[in-house]
Amino acid sequence: MKIKQITTLLLTLLICQISLGNHLSEIDSQITKGITNSSETLKASTPLAEDLFISEYVEGSSNNKALEIFNGTGHPVNLSDYKVQIFYNGAQNPGANINLNGILNNGDVFVIAHISASPDILKITNLSNGSLSFNGDDAITLTKISTNSYVDIFGVIGNDPGNAWIGPNGYSTLDKTLVRNPEVCHGVTINPSGTGPNAFTTLTTEWTLFDRDTFTNLGFHLFTGNNTEVDPPTIQTSNITGYPGVTSMTLEWTPGNGSRRIVKMNTVNSFTDPLDGSYPVANPIWANSGEQVIYNGSTQIVEDTPFNGCEVTNLNPSTTYWFRAYEYNGTGSNTKYLTTTATGNPASLTTLEGQGSGYYAGIDGYGANLKQQLHTLIKDTHTTKYSYAALITQIPYTDEDPENSDNLIEIYTGWSVNKNNFGNATTDWNREHTWSKSHGNFGDTPPAGTDLHHLRPCDSTVNSTKGNKDFAEGGNPVIDNSPPAGYTGETGCFQTTYSWEPRNDDKGDVARMIMYMAVRYEGDDPNFQTNLEMVDYIHSDENTNQPYYGKLSTLLRWHIIDPPDEREMQRNNRIAERQGNRNPFIDHPEYATRIWTPCPIANTNVTETSFTANWSQPIQATAYYFQLASDSLFINVLPGYNNLNVQLQTSKTISGLNSGSTYYYRLCSFFLEGYGMWSPFMSVTLTSPEPITASLSSSFPLDEYNLNGASLTLVLTGTTFTDNNLLISNFTLNNAPAGLSIQSVNYINPTTAIVTLNFNGLDFDINYYNVSITIAAEETLAHQEIITNSVTIYALIEGRALLSLEQEGYKLTIVPVIDASAYRIFGSINPYGFYSEITSSGNFEFGVPYNNIWHISFQALPEDRYFFKVAAMRQ
Repeated sequence: MKIKQITTLLLTLLICQISLGNHLSEIDSQITKGITNSSETLKASTPLAEDLFISEYVEGSSNNKALEIFNGTGHPVNLSDYKVQIFYNGAQNPGANINLNGILNNGDVFVIAHISASPDILKITNLSNGSLSFNGDDAITLTKISTNSYVDIFGVIGNDPGNAWIGPNGYSTLDKTLVRNPEVCHGVTINPSGTGPNAFTTLTTEWTLFDRDTFTNLGFHLFTGNNTEVDPPTIQTSNITGYPGVTSMTLEWTPGNGSRRIVKMNTVNSFTDPLDGSYPVANPIWANSGEQVIYNGSTQIVEDTPFNGCEVTNLNPSTTYWFRAYEYNGTGSNTKYLTTTATGNPASLTTLEGQGSGYYAGIDGYGANLKQQLHTLIKDTHTTKYSYAALITQIPYTDEDPENSDNLIEIYTGWSVNKNNFGNATTDWNREHTWSKSHGNFGDTPPAGTDLHHLRPCDSTVNSTKGNKDFAEGGNPVIDNSPPAGYTGETGCFQTTYSWEPRNDDKGDVARMIMYMAVRYEGDDPNFQTNLEMVDYIHSDENTNQPYYGKLSTLLRWHIIDPPDEREMQRNNRIAERQGNRNPFIDHPEYATRIWTPCPIANTNVTETSFTANWSQPIQATAYYFQLASDSLFINVLPGYNNLNVQLQTSKTISGLNSGSTYYYRLCSFFLEGYGMWSPFMSVTLTSPEPITASLSSSFPLDEYNLNGASLTLVLTGTTFTDNNLLISNFTLNNAPAGLSIQSVNYINPTTAIVTLNFNGLDFDINYYNVSITIAAEETLAHQEIITNSVTIYALIEGRALLSLEQEGYKLTIVPVIDASAYRIFGSINPYGFYSEITSSGNFEFGVPYNNIWHISFQALPEDRYFFKVAAMRQ
């Protein structure tokens, strides 16, 4: 896209000598004394705006409607993040939305016009749109999409002023052209609070008024703004690390060489670079959506020690957050940011699993730590310990059939039998110790021998058949030859000499009862000082009363495939009523994963091609197996990462990945003979490389008058120079006028160089719009040829003028140049010496047919003998 800009053209035709007599004074210090190299005055001459703003408003006859948007931020701006909105007749909501596009370079303007505007407008228009239709009573905004905020408001949203907003001296938004004053450096971002025709309070203070259908200023903007500029930092913040909690996180980082820095956070690795000139307010309380600045400041001193970090709160448990920091210099609207990435910047961190609530308040963590917390909880709340005989009355309540209150439901068969049929007859029910008494030798003695959480009603014959076998899969079908009336003898169970496989509906129940017993009894109960543990093999008691139960890997899988159902939850609630404690694996099935499975907890050292996965340390595992896939279903597992044995490591760095891609990983434990359940997966999105580009810019418009010795700033993005020895032969000018060459290339820092031009060619009369520089591959670490953006070099058109004397000064009447839209004046005390521009020392008469009459006072000229040159400005 070509951004319209007024072309500055200069050549000498007429030298006018005047005598000032006694009207001598020094030129005001603000008048430019000459056109200088950027190395001398570049920084002092570059103004900064806080963001884009509306620089001209044209409300002309018929469809002659236009808006001009100016970029004075000091850097190119992507217009796709902006839109123009029109609020008709006092409306609160926009009636038209016009999205912008393209890159608007610093110092350039973007013109939007109605599609049926006059040719004089359309020939300098960048975007024509039929929706750009407004009258003097319609508010207009320039809106930033990424922040959903107004960067400029023309008029008053929600206020109908009648025909127009007005002010003294004929100011009006109806049938007028309004041009933003040069000193304005930011838009109106807060809607004025007043109402009525005088509510547009900045109309007369920020705008210059012109008659209807005045288009002569459209296409360029005079901007003085804030003339003080600082250099951006050159070293970025790095190594962002953190210490996650459940709902908060403490961050630390290594600072760069900026005076301050901001830190942004998001739930995805997506950040909008801060604009130079902006100064965001930090809020360390997370708002739960979008991109947010959580820190803005310099290195802190805590107890006489430098500290670079902050705390962010109001986070969600088990959630991954991304953080990115930007170094900057300057303050307020005069800030310069460094927007490159660095090692460990951006970075992601994940909060811990959420603490429980209610009965489980404060329970948190993984592995042995979580097991110990749960043990203490269910041991301390096991307040009622029944006798073995008392279970005959308790079990009918805890295992009652929800559909028949006269019956209970038996374990291993699911048969519903009468509660009163307790005994040892072949069709009676009796008390089944799911954790068999011989596995720890606790007998029928409280607490382990009478703990309701593992005591179940069972058909007496089936109970006898099951015996003290471990739980595992396989074997022969279990048939009861004496079932209760109405049932066949098929139980759905299987058995071997040392193992028992319950029917599918009971597998998860059995797993959770065994896990409960392994956590509840740790050998510290005064009445049972034996530590019960799950093991990954069968025949675990070996007929010697060892306190083990298997098979761990099988039970963990059963826990997953048969989750708690409504009847199991009812049973847990009823036991809590009678006994006081609960089975945590019914209430929180995820506790099993967090105890016996390595669970991902954080991604660190995320780069373009690698990251480090970190996970918790479970109990009892002999090895961890790791999977990495490109999808969350783990259909596309990466070669080399399908059940990769990572031993007992708690982290692994994976490299050789694709930049910008998202990967998913999970782990499981291997015990002695089998695998446990898979952990929840965690995702990681690798950083995307910055596009490798090179920007070329000048602090002033380039024309044939100032080409010789002009300095251009060349800045690399996404790479750096190979070293500080820049060979001029590796930099080639493209599409340049004859006689223009590169005089020198001076290294400033790893990403910046100053290119000085040499011009010894002849005058030219056409503009060169696509001048660029090609950088050879060997000059940068990218090792590829890079071509910069294009800059424009403007031709100079000769001009003539007639000089005449006035009462207070002098008048230059310039002979009109075809298609000229403005003129420039240069002066010198030596007709053959250096001429500096003095246009701003005088004033043009606007409104005359060609705007070609210029006046200057006697006091503005330094000598009594002075010479002028004139030049036309053409689009």
